[in-house]
Amino acid sequence: MGLDAVIGLVPAGGAVITALFSLYIVWEARGLGAPVSVLLRMLANVAVETVIDCIPIAGDLVDAAFKANLRNVALLEDYLNSKLP
Repeated sequence: MGLDAVIGLVPAGGAVITALFSLYIVWEARGLGAPVSVLLRMLANVAVETVIDCIPIAGDLVDAAFKANLRNVALLEDYLNSKLP
């Protein structure tokens, strides 16, 4: 269980806090030149995780397994590796 899932336990504000952390990864990906298609997939992951986080108790359990940040980092790594010669 990661820090994201623990912060998600905070009533009302947990989902917002974790979404902001997740959006930072998307922001950095934009700065690294990730194409719009990758950024949109990353934003979709953040949106799904944020919606799931808003569901009391069950959302916290699903959130512990979904891991949008890990998915987003993998998307960014795939993009960056595809740019290598």
